[in-house]
Amino acid sequence: MDFGGGGGGPEQWFYNLPSVTRIWLGSTVIITALVNLDFIKWNDIDFTSFDDIIGHPAKRVEAWRYVYFCILCTTL
Repeated sequence: MDFGGGGGGPEQWFYNLPSVTRIWLGSTVIITALVNLDFIKWNDIDFTSFDDIIGHPAKRVEAWRYVYFCILCTTL
């Protein structure tokens, strides 16, 4: 049964994805692996509320994490 694909395997499929999708998919796989292998803790990367980003009055602002991510993604 021929599905009309030219072959190339998973690597070719991955590189043919749009760059935003490729970054999202790659990041998701890498972060999932790092959390499951206990290299990082989920609580370190879980930003579920706005207070996690801006911090509390006594804490430092963590908005640099999102700014750095945006800068990193635009340079790829």
